[in-house]
Amino acid sequence: MIQPSKPFLETIYHLRTVEHVILYSRPAVIPNNEEQDVVAFLEGEYERESVDYPFITPAFSATAALWAAKTVYNAAQLFLFRENKATELQSLLPLFNGTIDASAMLSADLCLRFMPSLKYALETVDVNDPLIAIVEEFLKYFPYSGIGRDGKFLAQDTTIIINNNCLKQLYLDRITERKATKWANEEIIKSAILANIGNYKSYLWRELNN
Repeated sequence: MIQPSKPFLETIYHLRTVEHVILYSRPAVIPNNEEQDVVAFLEGEYERESVDYPFITPAFSATAALWAAKTVYNAAQLFLFRENKATELQSLLPLFNGTIDASAMLSADLCLRFMPSLKYALETVDVNDPLIAIVEEFLKYFPYSGIGRDGKFLAQDTTIIINNNCLKQLYLDRITERKATKWANEEIIKSAILANIGNYKSYLWRELNN
């Protein structure tokens, strides 16, 4: 495969457009101008998606979006090109060091939503891979991106979600759409979902739990 001039940008573009990760080379330092190109691309993606968001859309967070893009990109590379000791993985995949609010959570989700699939791929190779625990930690801090049937990424704190109308509605909709029962049965989330589905609760709640 021909190496593109901007492999990080190409990888994120393919991730967003065809939902596949294409890696062109081993990990390398990402030039600042390429990071800015990725931010510009993801901002456009955010604007496109947010047209259908309910209530007032939180502002795009370039910092969170770039962190998530680099995190998914580096984690995917570590899946294929593992030359580092387990103790070095955390430094290669640092936690987000900004404020996690509705803006950060939705902006990071542009790429972070694909992290559970990477985590499951890691498990098929080696359930004891130390990279799995790091991925799970990311999804506990960004629970909107981790919603799934198995409930392994339950949020440590739902305050940020519940206090923002836009994120709350999107969170409830994703739980319902994916029939994420364990997520739905968290006390505060269950109350919100039942209020959200209103007169349809006799059907939708039964369907969700099935």
